[in-house]
Amino acid sequence: MNKYKTRKGSLMILSYRVVCKRIAAKCLLGVAVIGLAACGGGGGGGTNTTPTTEPVPDTQPNAFSFSTQGDVALGAVVESEAVTISGMNAAASVVVSGGEYAIGNGAYSSAAGSISNGQAVKVRATAAAEFATGQTVSLTIGGVTGEFTVTTAAQDITPNAIDLGTVTDVTPGATASSVSVGIEGITGAVPISISNGTYTLGSGSPTSEAGTIENGQTVTVTGTAAATFATEIVVALTIGDTTENFSVTTVAEDTNPDAFELGATATVSAPGATAESQLITVAGINSTASISITNGEYRIDGVQDYSSAASTVTNGQQIQVRATAGTIHNDTTTATLTIGNQSDTFAVIAEDQTPPTAEVIFPTANTMSNGTFVTLRGNASDDFGPVTEINVTVTTDDGTVEVDTQTLTATGDEDFQDTWSVQVGLASEKLNTLQVTATDFAGEASTPVTLTVLQRADALTTDFPEGNDVSIGRYEYAGIEWDRENDRLFLACAAPVQILAIDIETGTRSIFIDKDPAFQSFSMLKLLPEQNTLLFAEQNYAIIFNANLETGAFAVLTDDSSPDSNVDIGGPYSMELGSDGALYVADAAARFYSVNMDSGARSLISDASRPSGGANPFTNPMGLVLDEANDRALLTDYTTQQLLWVDLTTGARTVWVDSDQLNAPFDIKMDTNDNRIILTDEELEAVIAVDLSTGVLTTLSGTSKPASDVNSLQIPWGIVIDEQEDIAFVGSQSKVVSSGYASILLVDLTTGERIVVTNSIAQ
Repeated sequence: MNKYKTRKGSLMILSYRVVCKRIAAKCLLGVAVIGLAACGGGGGGGTNTTPTTEPVPDTQPNAFSFSTQGDVALGAVVESEAVTISGMNAAASVVVSGGEYAIGNGAYSSAAGSISNGQAVKVRATAAAEFATGQTVSLTIGGVTGEFTVTTAAQDITPNAIDLGTVTDVTPGATASSVSVGIEGITGAVPISISNGTYTLGSGSPTSEAGTIENGQTVTVTGTAAATFATEIVVALTIGDTTENFSVTTVAEDTNPDAFELGATATVSAPGATAESQLITVAGINSTASISITNGEYRIDGVQDYSSAASTVTNGQQIQVRATAGTIHNDTTTATLTIGNQSDTFAVIAEDQTPPTAEVIFPTANTMSNGTFVTLRGNASDDFGPVTEINVTVTTDDGTVEVDTQTLTATGDEDFQDTWSVQVGLASEKLNTLQVTATDFAGEASTPVTLTVLQRADALTTDFPEGNDVSIGRYEYAGIEWDRENDRLFLACAAPVQILAIDIETGTRSIFIDKDPAFQSFSMLKLLPEQNTLLFAEQNYAIIFNANLETGAFAVLTDDSSPDSNVDIGGPYSMELGSDGALYVADAAARFYSVNMDSGARSLISDASRPSGGANPFTNPMGLVLDEANDRALLTDYTTQQLLWVDLTTGARTVWVDSDQLNAPFDIKMDTNDNRIILTDEELEAVIAVDLSTGVLTTLSGTSKPASDVNSLQIPWGIVIDEQEDIAFVGSQSKVVSSGYASILLVDLTTGERIVVTNSIAQ
């Protein structure tokens, strides 16, 4: 108030002085006029000149002011109205503080300047950055000051009404969010806070910390539902002086699922077989529900295996039911699954819908025989069984001429699933097509199995298959191995000195290891499929090689130069890999030793000097099998015509089968399934079995078995057997052709039948 009064007094004094000044000026003017009149004028042509007095400069304007403005936006630039400056006769100085001024239509400036009487002037101010705050611009002209005040509007912290809504049927413990609402009706940054939840401004991140919000922003509220069913939680959002609630209520508990279907009745083709329903997904519950089954089993996918025990399931889990068919045809078994208050059934019925399958074990396809008939042996399979009929039809000339047909019909409890055999005739000098079908008790027939047998009277002196320019040549004192994974045989040949690969399906021969200047006489072979290796022995140069099964590339495994050996290598023959990783070798130079597969070092087991005393010496051990369970090996001695057990630890030898029963035993194999030893005897021209328990010998195939002696063994050497199917591949040298006829025969160890897989005459 004092400041205001002082200013007001000053203005009054200033006005007074101005009035006085103006009166004095007028008086001086009057005196001058009077003086002029008194002086007169007149004749004489004289002229009086009256001196002119310049007015005193007046740079103090009349008082001026600007209208105050309120409710101005924060930081706004506000112009005053223009006022015209009067009461001066000279230009006056202009000074501004707190803003800018502009004269007439000139530009705004904050620099000092000048103004003339009659000019208009205006000012502008930048409003405060705070609400309800004044900002004053002072404009001083010639010592006279006028003020312009702008005041910002008061802050509005009360938003327009908003509705965050409510959310119901929320899963316990889940989060739920309100709709996004725009905030209007506030000014500036207004405080915002929340309790029992979080809020999100625009596209920002959720927070529970207090903050600020501005007009036009959107806000979303999120709350975590209660952990119990049918329970409400409230999230309170406060903006300025207003609080709005967001309600989240959990769903009521529901343990009764939607209805489900396990699927149609399943059909199985074997009594006692199981069938599975389709997967169903548990839906419509929000809590654990009970699950149980009768007359079947269920599993919860990814949680447990099949079980019949009651348990609980949750929404979204997948359930599958398994039922077991009865032992009676067309009998239906029904399982009932119950979840909560919902149930469904799954049924399985046993029906014979699948025809049987037939398998021919002997002979194989694409073989040749010099016999006018052949005995087929095989088995069949059927889901229900039994297989009651086997039919074999023989045709020639591309199936146009029927040669023979034979039908086996089961009697009593006979079931051809176990085994069957039947003899059929072959057309002479023809390619015979044999077709085999099996029929089950329901009358369903299998898909025919077809194979061909070429009947040639001169089969044992004919190249087979035709057009194969790789000859077996002379085959004597040599072995054979079976690469089952690739369905081929490996054969060691004497002349030319080669190892051949023979395709079992076609009989086609190819060279696997070609003759080398260093090779003179191959003996036995040993296939090591896990090592991807074929071992072969060179008896003349006393070397054992290993060859890669894929490439045929070979390297020396052991020879005279192998270090750390306590026994010489003489004439290596049969080889067997022991479970200890060592290779056991029967050496025709009256030695039996093991070979380290890494270093090639040889360790003596038995020879003329071991054991002490040298009881039961061997002369030319060639064949070998291991009986590691009894810490022993069985060797054939070609010269002494014996089978001898050799103790793997002491080297002691025991004669098991003596020369009065054998003539020239060569290759030997263990048949664990039938508890017997299988061997070839060159002089007896037979494949012989020796019972491991009794030592009794039985001729499985030879000159008297089969009775027809078709496809005779003549001089058998190497043999390899299939214990499961009871068949063998035997390498045979013919006595008929002196130039070197050799063949590979497939021998049925059950019937003694033989058939030619491949053969050739030495070129």
